[in-house]
Amino acid sequence: ANAKINDRADAVLGVNYTNNFANQDAASSDKDKFYVDRAYVNYALDAGKKFNVMVGRYDYELGNASGIQYGDNFDGAQLKFSGDHWALTGGYGKFKEADPEAPNPSLLDVKTGYASLDGTWGDFGAGVYYNHFGGNKANAANLDNIFGGYMSINFAKKWNLMGDYQRVSKNKETVTDKDGNIWGAKLQ
Repeated sequence: ANAKINDRADAVLGVNYTNNFANQDAASSDKDKFYVDRAYVNYALDAGKKFNVMVGRYDYELGNASGIQYGDNFDGAQLKFSGDHWALTGGYGKFKEADPEAPNPSLLDVKTGYASLDGTWGDFGAGVYYNHFGGNKANAANLDNIFGGYMSINFAKKWNLMGDYQRVSKNKETVTDKDGNIWGAKLQ
């Protein structure tokens, strides 16, 4: 649900309910899940709405374009400045969802500070981003930072080609847990 508070502020509340009809458990087994997946306030600091602050639980895609590493619920605060063809964004918070198939430890409750610079010019877009991880859970997952960039181009009015690069740096690189490079592309 979206609610306009005033000329500069709006609030969003979203809930999600999942259940498993295929299981053999009784209805009272508490295996079903009801949770708030979006609950945030977005406030424009200026009348032109170029400076915006967002606080609460919102959708965050690490990497802006692809969400290869993470793209789900995030508890945090974000400040964004937008120009005519670009945006500078910075924020801090923690990841609130985890892939059940991810190796343990996952990104669940890992804290991160992030910054991105994104631009669009007609059918072309590009950006760079950086995340720094901190706290005990980040140390347990051996995470230090991710730096990356992406480019996107729209063509034929219905197609988009996007390419993404990420450099994942570990706190302590080992033989079995090395720094890594990720290249990705998507046509849709």
